[in-house]
Amino acid sequence: MTPRIRVRTRREMLGLMVLASAGALTLAGCDPRTLAYFLSDGPEIPGAGPELTGKKVVVVTTCAPAVQADSRAVDREINREVIKIFREKVKKITVVDTDKVYTWVEANPTWTDQVDIIKAFDADMVVHFEIQSFQVEDYRSPGMLEGNSEVNIRVTEYDHPKTSKGKRNTSAPKEANQIYETDWKSLFPKNAPLSLDSGVSRSVFRAKFLRLVASELSWQFVGHNNGDDIQDTRFGSR
Repeated sequence: MTPRIRVRTRREMLGLMVLASAGALTLAGCDPRTLAYFLSDGPEIPGAGPELTGKKVVVVTTCAPAVQADSRAVDREINREVIKIFREKVKKITVVDTDKVYTWVEANPTWTDQVDIIKAFDADMVVHFEIQSFQVEDYRSPGMLEGNSEVNIRVTEYDHPKTSKGKRNTSAPKEANQIYETDWKSLFPKNAPLSLDSGVSRSVFRAKFLRLVASELSWQFVGHNNGDDIQDTRFGSR
């Protein structure tokens, strides 16, 4: 009986080619995320959070009391990075500038009610990122760089209540409702900490990790492609 020859599919062949060349590309310093291009198909992964299209949004990032003093400056930096992504990827969104938000926060240091900041900017919703932890060194392993963060994400909407048929009752006053909450943890690099002897400075590592955190937080609201979670562990001059 003549043996039957199995013909591999195009996707299988591409997968084998990618796996065969992955080692060489990594050694050559190529961005590992480019490999995902060959294996990615289908629609992008949608954000799990509420839709921001066409909304006026206040994005505010704060630090929980437990966050170490030397890490507290990250709140505005993360805020700016997330807003930059929203403006690039969310259609018809209006985002209040970070400087205006923090001018209000400084003038109202005891604010706790989300509706206060929404009303202050006549916004539709507030996206509040509360940093629970942020560090770029593993204190259990001196001399090692490892980014760890945990952020609580809350979204409060300010809108007219809906009728039993799901339509907005514009004759009724607007109400504030928390419509979404989740926690997000980021780890960089995923495989193992990076030695300070590798030539990467703490400041360069911190800047890269901060951008990664902002990008991952934005995934709650914007779609991302398969493979976007493959970390780029290259370090350039910036």
